This record gives sequence, C-alpha cells and structure tokens, in this order.
Amino acid sequence: MKLSASVRRSLRAIGRSKKVWHLIGYFTDSQKVSLCMSRSAELLQQRTSDAAFSALGIVAEALSISGYSEKLLEMKGEALCTVRKYNEAIQLCEETIDIAEKNFSTVGSANQSANMDDSECKESSVRLWRWQLMSKCYFYLGKLDAALDLIEKLEQLRSTKNKGGSMTQESSTCLVTVRDLLCRKVCCQLL
Repeated sequence: MKLSASVRRSLRAIGRSKKVWHLIGYFTDSQKVSLCMSRSAELLQQRTSDAAFSALGIVAEALSISGYSEKLLEMKGEALCTVRKYNEAIQLCEETIDIAEKNFSTVGSANQSANMDDSECKESSVRLWRWQLMSKCYFYLGKLDAALDLIEKLEQLRSTKNKGGSMTQESSTCLVTVRDLLCRKVCCQLL
C-alpha cells in the first residue's frame, strides 16, 4: 500500500528518513496502523498546529486501513480541535458515536462469558472521549449551554462508571467556570 503524497510530505517535514518510510511497504496493515498511531501520538503531544496538521495526515492514512479504530478517531478529533476546526471535530464525534456504540454492544453480546460491567465500561468510554472533546469544542465556540450540558452528562457517566459519584478536579473546575460564564452572560443581558 502506498502512502498518500500529503502523508509523505508530512513525514519528510518532521524529519523522518525516506528510507525508513520506503520500508513501510513491507509491513502488514496492522503494523502500519500501529506505526501511524505511535507517530501521531508523538505529534499530538507537541500541541502545535503544525504537528496537529501532520498528525491529521498520518491518522487519515491509518483510518483508510482501520476505519473504525476508536483510538484513531479520538486522535483525529484531538488534532481537529488543536487546529481549531471545532465544528469538524464535533461532527466527527456525532457521526461516529452510533456505530461505535453498536460495535461495542455487538462485541459484548457476542462474548456471553464477558463481564457485563466490562462491556458497559467500554460503551461508556466510547461516549466519554467524544463528550469531553465536544464540550471543549462547544466551549471554544462560545456555545456555553451546549458545553455545560455535555459536562453534566460526563459527570453523570463518570459517577455511574465509578459508582463513587465523585467529580474529578478538572471537570469540577470546568463545570464551575462554564456556569460562572453563563451567569455573567445572563447578568450582562439584564443590564
């Protein structure tokens, strides 16, 4: 399988040797996906637009092999958010959640001996990363009501998942911030 021109350019731009990438042709599809995931993860850790654009190209190549990979879809969403394509990131989450939930519920029902809690945990993780990403995107887009709604759903999901009901520090801070901004918005509208 040949890598697309944009992926080859991205890889050269980030200092990868042509010789190494020529050898990719000898790898199996799973090895290619694994290699793309590793490189994309490295790029996304940089948290720069240039690195995120490069990661998008690499993830697109991997998704052409493994189109329903949750990890790849999550990486694509994060990269889209990093390059400020918030609406595209939201659309990705909305378009893929149904099929992902069906895939996990099918796996859970096919494996009768599997623990139901494990199946439910996987299903909730499908929603978890999507709702986290969507709430962040809505926040950056200034859609505070939508962000607040998703943050509250996240906390409800986490409390059900953890059975302890405790809110994480990050979510608690985010929830308070969004509520405070919404209150200020209402106060400004009243003036």
